Amino acid sequence: MNKYLKSEIDQLLYLALEDKASPEQAERLNSLMAGSEEVMSYVADYYSLAARLKKSNAIALASLNSPEETNELFNVLEELAAQEQLAPKVEHCRECECRTKENPEKFKPVAGAQRVNKFMLVSTAASVAALLLIILYAQLLPAKQPVAKLKDSINAEWQGSRRNFETGDVFTNSAEPIILKEGYAEIEFDYGASVVIEAPSEFYCKSDNQIYIESGSLYARVPSEAVGFTVDTATSRIVDLGTEFGVQAVGDTQLHVHKGRTRLLAGEKNSRQTFSVVQGHAKRVVSSFGKVKDIELSRDMFVKQINSKTNLIRRGQDYVGMADLVSGGNGFGTGIEGVELNPVKAEFDAEILAKDRTSDNKFRSVESPFIDGVFVPNGTKSQIISSSGHLFKECPETMGNYYVGITEHLNLLDGRPIELDGVDYGKSDNSSIFMHANIGITFDLDALRSQLKGAEIESFSSEIGICNSSWQQCNADFWVLIDGQLKYSKTNVTTKGAVDSLNIKINPENRFLTIVTTDGGDPEVVYREGEPIYSIQSDWCIFAEPKIFLE
Repeated sequence: MNKYLKSEIDQLLYLALEDKASPEQAERLNSLMAGSEEVMSYVADYYSLAARLKKSNAIALASLNSPEETNELFNVLEELAAQEQLAPKVEHCRECECRTKENPEKFKPVAGAQRVNKFMLVSTAASVAALLLIILYAQLLPAKQPVAKLKDSINAEWQGSRRNFETGDVFTNSAEPIILKEGYAEIEFDYGASVVIEAPSEFYCKSDNQIYIESGSLYARVPSEAVGFTVDTATSRIVDLGTEFGVQAVGDTQLHVHKGRTRLLAGEKNSRQTFSVVQGHAKRVVSSFGKVKDIELSRDMFVKQINSKTNLIRRGQDYVGMADLVSGGNGFGTGIEGVELNPVKAEFDAEILAKDRTSDNKFRSVESPFIDGVFVPNGTKSQIISSSGHLFKECPETMGNYYVGITEHLNLLDGRPIELDGVDYGKSDNSSIFMHANIGITFDLDALRSQLKGAEIESFSSEIGICNSSWQQCNADFWVLIDGQLKYSKTNVTTKGAVDSLNIKINPENRFLTIVTTDGGDPEVVYREGEPIYSIQSDWCIFAEPKIFLE
């Protein structure tokens, strides 16, 4: 590469990195790369150094001046260029166009033999000199540099020279193996990617954007700014192109891509096969002879998220179990069996009490991160249903009494099973919320989003009905509200075992989900054949399989 061509490329790269390159300049740079392997290698090195200077104060020595790294980085750039062609068109801002016309671009298209701006030559020379100094400085530094940190862990036990890691502790770019003997750990790399590692696993961090896993499994989340994150195993290299994916290294290597796309390089370093593995697909690299096979994508093989504050260990579930929330859980099976959420005390009671009780309609907050509060509606005055003051405007007048608090998996009531349409919801395999009229509960959707790192909540679904085996005639109402807006109602349900299905869309701005049961407007007490029948008699309301679905 002669000095004139190198100067032109430096100028084009500078413009590209500053987002000032014209379409002609971008086309010129692409044509130069396409026509010369030397130019390709130079551009890849340039981008690699620029990215590392921008994102990290630690330069991984293993990643510099390596032909293998350069070639694979170019493969990543090639993939990104292909994706750029498929990206949706970005609409121009008219105001920006006007400013551009008023202040035309100073830089003009560059021709092969055209003389370049002297200032640009000086600037480029200074930049290259600075990069060379940084490389030299990096070579004089000790090999170990901080490249990642422990973001969170649950029941983690470590083995080796570092037998204890605490949240915030750093990992260096050392080839010294790290063994997670028990539990789960989330590691966040300085470049932006994060991985959840499940024991037993042995690994080490190669750089601020690269990990080697000798054995075990991990699940990686890679934001757009960390594209190029790499996972190495004994038989494979997986290069991210903006994805979520899982890697298991237990003899063979398995790659499962849940979002986006990756590039898989399988086999020996000098004779690797290259595959593009996209969302919804999975491959196995057979360790004995490097053959690559298509396999079925697993949704629950990997632990995708952990949260030590709520004891969350989430695998492939695409929903939150609401019944688990009413027993003090996090929506993923951590609730306590046999507890009652008392709507008057707003507490979880260890004993389920079946007794006719009366209360005011006061909204009471619950000491639970995911339940905003509970109430006993009476309809005689404005019914507040959230800590933000949302109202249940359609609330009917009730007697303001209830018989049992809010429960999950209520086994028996008055000696009778909790059945709906032939299904026994007292069994742990069948999820349900039992809400004997009159009771209401409000869930905090933002708290769920926070636990799930901003995961999109799509909808609430459930089946509703009155228990088949209740004693006498029933008459109850079911209500669902979002931020005080009525989304579903079924009133005067008098047929036991009749099932109705509901599916309610939840928007990103929605904060509170409220479900309510009321007594159907019965008088306080009537007599049939000399026996008193109270307003809530046999109003054994069930929300069966209640779930909040995630994107």
